[in-house]
Amino acid sequence: MAFSIPDSALANVIFRNIRDRNVKKLSPFSYAYDPRKNLFDAILALKSGINYKRLFSVQIDFQNYFDSIPTKYMNRLLDDRELVATTPHERFVLKEFMRHQFADRLNYQNQKFSRRHRGTPQGSSISLFLANLANHELDMALERKSGKFVRYADDVVALCSSYAEAEQIEETFIGHCKNSGLIINEKKSPGIALIKK
Repeated sequence: MAFSIPDSALANVIFRNIRDRNVKKLSPFSYAYDPRKNLFDAILALKSGINYKRLFSVQIDFQNYFDSIPTKYMNRLLDDRELVATTPHERFVLKEFMRHQFADRLNYQNQKFSRRHRGTPQGSSISLFLANLANHELDMALERKSGKFVRYADDVVALCSSYAEAEQIEETFIGHCKNSGLIINEKKSPGIALIKK
């Protein structure tokens, strides 16, 4: 998606305000949201899990993640004042953003717009916030499991020391998808793998 300069500027201001207010409320294992962390930090965090005698990895890919995040699920999260601190104005903008009008070049010239009813468009800083919020409940559930995990937007890798633990982690993904309406991409998800005997 391509947004106008005023839209992008407004999105950046709202994103920074919400991020700064909520950075300590959201999972410390999410590396695409926290400005103090990057992908390299995620790799270092996983490296500390490699000292298991046996090492299993669980890697799940979501199907068309940004485009398939259910709006109803996101609205429930945004309305949860315990989960995320936003002003009424910010909540209004976030919800309108998820239902924005768009058009390809030809339809734009003819003033024929469609309205988004599912997902969050990539290409905006607000998308990054919403993408992280959509998997916050998954983060919380994974934190209660054995092993280590990191998440970078929609990419999640977990390491653990037994197949039984790996199955529990995989079940956590499945449970999150049932609750949120997200879909696992069966073709692109490696699932459980034995990394080290």
